[in-house]
Amino acid sequence: MSVSIRLSDEAQPAVREAIVGPLVAYNVQHTGVNDARPLVLTLHTENDDVVGGLWGRTAYRWLFVELLFVPDFLRGRHIGTELMARAEDEAIRRGCHSAWLDTFEFQHGGN
Repeated sequence: MSVSIRLSDEAQPAVREAIVGPLVAYNVQHTGVNDARPLVLTLHTENDDVVGGLWGRTAYRWLFVELLFVPDFLRGRHIGTELMARAEDEAIRRGCHSAWLDTFEFQHGGN
């Protein structure tokens, strides 16, 4: 079977699933572990609008933080620190020993 490689700047859910599905199956086959679970903390206004939060998952005894956002009007109140602390607490309850967070230096200010 021949294959070609294509570059795209469109993140289509079906394409992601075509990659993730077999990858998860491969990992489970080789490790016997299928413990991936979403971990989501959301920031809500008094109108219950979601304005930020933390989006991640736990798997293989690790916490993976994919997204973390605190809007400008909430910065400086240590809300980012609180989101991380709550995510870490839940990850520990789930048996995690480590965390992964990818960020830029300019994103660290103001919590």
